[in-house]
Amino acid sequence: IAECIGRLGHSVSMLTAVGDDRIGQQLIDYMESCGVDMSRTLRSKQYPTSSYVAVFDEHNDLFVSVADLAVLEQEMNASYFNHIFGKDNGDIRDMIRCARFVVLDGNLTFEAMQAITMQLQQQRHSCEVWYEPISVQKATRVVDTANGHKLLRGIKYISPCEMELFALLRATQYPASAIKE
Repeated sequence: IAECIGRLGHSVSMLTAVGDDRIGQQLIDYMESCGVDMSRTLRSKQYPTSSYVAVFDEHNDLFVSVADLAVLEQEMNASYFNHIFGKDNGDIRDMIRCARFVVLDGNLTFEAMQAITMQLQQQRHSCEVWYEPISVQKATRVVDTANGHKLLRGIKYISPCEMELFALLRATQYPASAIKE
């Protein structure tokens, strides 16, 4: 998403985590060549840059995949976002608070997404929030099970594929009779 926005010539920043490795640096360099501001990228000494391998069948449908996304899940957690909204991190805090649009990735935990959306709501910021589920397993991370199985407050857009949509409908306890898989 950030790459496309950058290639269209719009101002875009990406807040992400990569490993302190060659692949992480290549990712940063590539995204910067597309016009994406990567200056706030967290470089982990503990986890390698994320990787994903997919195998497709003869119909070009996903057959199996394997992913290691620990750097995102472990480094970009609720504590990280609560910390950046603190007094000593004005640069990142202001970047998020001044954004017109924020995209939340399904690799973030519910608590991390909640920290971001709550901060935007507390500032009465008119930023629109888009959730990109990324997988069936992670699609439901945006469902607030402690609050009546509703989508996390503040999410305006969501872009699930069909299978992710069904997972979201089940997680939000949408009437089973209305779900025709």
